[in-house]
Amino acid sequence: MFKKPLASLKSFSPLRSSDRRRLRDEILASFPVLRDMEPINDTPITAIITPEGLQSAKFISYIEEPGTLYTDAEGTPLWFKISASKRDSIIVPTVYMLWKFPNLIPGLTTWNPVVDKLRNGADLMIPGVITANNTEVPDLDEGALVVIFARGNKYPIGVGTMAISGRTIASSRGSLPPRGKAVHILHVHDDQLWAMGNNPDLPADWEQGLKAPLDNEYESSGDENDEDAAPVRDEEDLETRTDNENHGLEDITEQSVEPAQETIVLSTEEVDRYLQEALLQVLKFKITEGVAKELLPMNASTLYSSYVLPNRARGRASEAADIKKSSWKKLAKWLKVVEKQDILKCKLVGGELILHSINWNHPEYIAAPGIIPV
Repeated sequence: MFKKPLASLKSFSPLRSSDRRRLRDEILASFPVLRDMEPINDTPITAIITPEGLQSAKFISYIEEPGTLYTDAEGTPLWFKISASKRDSIIVPTVYMLWKFPNLIPGLTTWNPVVDKLRNGADLMIPGVITANNTEVPDLDEGALVVIFARGNKYPIGVGTMAISGRTIASSRGSLPPRGKAVHILHVHDDQLWAMGNNPDLPADWEQGLKAPLDNEYESSGDENDEDAAPVRDEEDLETRTDNENHGLEDITEQSVEPAQETIVLSTEEVDRYLQEALLQVLKFKITEGVAKELLPMNASTLYSSYVLPNRARGRASEAADIKKSSWKKLAKWLKVVEKQDILKCKLVGGELILHSINWNHPEYIAAPGIIPV
């Protein structure tokens, strides 16, 4: 549900002590395993799940589902709730929180090439769930929360709800799995919700085995006349291949698995330019003078994740432009630089940077070309 920027995100406000305690109790009731955990680096578990400075904001997703988002004082998403759906009473941890507690929720395992398809908004299909060699399939009911692991990795890359029961998936072990969805994906690593946070590097102990996090498990066999062929490297590969050859890779996520693309590396100057151009495009074509009264004031994290990132110049190179790779490193520092250029005005409200106004007469704003009228 966070494949695209949020349709609407209200300003964040700090939680009152009573609301913070209420959220803490709700989380502990939903995930009782947390009650028995020892402090992490001398920090109590309750201080990790509901830290000081916790803030919340109402949102509407691009598929028009209303909800509430909870972030830490720096704006990193920790939890979210869907306010009006069958999942109304479920509080969901973000991938940021799941990396702190990787075993908080039972999980299914999928192949690494499938991960990019999940990031692109696909749900996980039944043939995409690994059941070979007795890979664990938790006994979860339809509708229960479940996390997704990529094969060989110990930290979840996504979270969703079961589309069918785990028993149904497990019952197909050793036979041709049925078609259909296994998991309705809510949130995955690198989606728009993730982009709102501090984008940490992968944990040092990310891998459980010898496989790299994004290892392409569908390497070419060298047979140019057989596009679906793949080398059988061990008994698990043989069983995995048997499970999936007759379905076709498109059944795994409702999309075909594509070869991994080479990593794009941009210079700091290029990243700065892409972000600055995207911001000017947003101010000229998205947050226009005609709609400013409805959209402003706007918190800085919304401006960045819901407007700047989706409006970078088209092309794979521009998609590698991220604030962490810029000369500014931090969103607040960048916006302060832009503010000194007299393009916009920001205010610090309750510890949160808020876009307050735009200089519609600034020469750079007027001269900005229509690079991305989307």
